Amino acid sequence: GDDNKRLWTGTQNGLLILNKNNDLFPIQNKITAAVGRNTVKSIYETSGKKILLGTSQGLFVTDDNGNVLAHLDKRTGLPGNDINCIYEDKNKNIWIGFYNGGICCLCLNSNTIGKAIAFGEKDGLSNNNVMSIQSDSEHNLWISTGNGLSKFDPVKKSFSNYFIKDGIAGNTFNINSSCKTYDGELLFGGYNGITRFYPQNIVRNNHAPRTILTGLQLFNRQISINGEDGILKKNINLQQTLIFHANQNIFTVNFATLNYIMLEK
Repeated sequence: GDDNKRLWTGTQNGLLILNKNNDLFPIQNKITAAVGRNTVKSIYETSGKKILLGTSQGLFVTDDNGNVLAHLDKRTGLPGNDINCIYEDKNKNIWIGFYNGGICCLCLNSNTIGKAIAFGEKDGLSNNNVMSIQSDSEHNLWISTGNGLSKFDPVKKSFSNYFIKDGIAGNTFNINSSCKTYDGELLFGGYNGITRFYPQNIVRNNHAPRTILTGLQLFNRQISINGEDGILKKNINLQQTLIFHANQNIFTVNFATLNYIMLEK
């Protein structure tokens, strides 16, 4: 809904604007004409009272008076045309999530539109099919995708990715199925239910656990200390070098990591 008491609804065949004061009568204006029959998957009103329409053919920047201020697509610098979601952060940057195009950041002010800055799988995003975007109290972006959930640090320009093995309900999320509660909890809807969490409780373990060698085999036979082959003089973890003869060319080194957190990873 806008300040003029109208409802904006995206459909697979264009934009539908309804006048609530006149029995939901459809309105035809320059915006509906510009969008045409393109699919509208996201409608977002910015803090500056611009209304952004994410469509299958780019982004339409409009106002609630029926004017199209700009039409942005791949030809004007966006990483793609098919837009799934739109989000405005605390710094009034506009983040756009694309179908198989990653994300990009736009700066909209009263007169100009800044150049799009794009990020994708090559930069660390878990998947280029971006479904939804939310932010936490530390101004990090949480991005649900077609394969996993990504946390993006806009300052460091770095991603941290989370999958089923990290505890999320499923790797595939739904378009625009997310919200942030009054106390800061984030919820993302997917094919396997809802993933919900408090971002401040998600702490990465950056400790590199110790790895030890547990055994040595030569031609599938266990090597013993001071054996006839003369390879091991002491425990394999204490021996600095291993010397094999030319005909001792098939060997196996066994190892283990002393960490019992998330063993499947």
